[in-house]
Amino acid sequence: MRHMEYLLVVAGLCAVMGHTYTCWLGFKGGKGISTTGGVFGALAPSAVLITFAAWVLVLMATRYVSLASIAAAFILPVMVWWRSGSLIYLGTISIISVMALYKHRSNVQRLLNGTENRFGQKKAVGKEEHTA
Repeated sequence: MRHMEYLLVVAGLCAVMGHTYTCWLGFKGGKGISTTGGVFGALAPSAVLITFAAWVLVLMATRYVSLASIAAAFILPVMVWWRSGSLIYLGTISIISVMALYKHRSNVQRLLNGTENRFGQKKAVGKEEHTA
């Protein structure tokens, strides 16, 4: 059984890395949050459901998608450990979570500066807003 866990983890890690560091986009891609949710949705579904509920609560409370994603990166490893008990899954999700936090560093800076856009808020276009 342990052999199968390794294969599943390697496949999942490759999926997350492929979406986060896409070769045809110059190794720039997304932040890996949705892909990680999909991978661990298959490996530890109850952990992802609990984490998704926390993600929604943070989003509803703050209206910051980035803050909800950062919170999920902290919560998911704990939930994976609690719900699956697998050290292999825990190690993998811990690595992916650190990578997600690293990818969110510009969002963290905007949150600290008070310039991060909130969900449902129109994005500012440069310093002045352009109107039709």
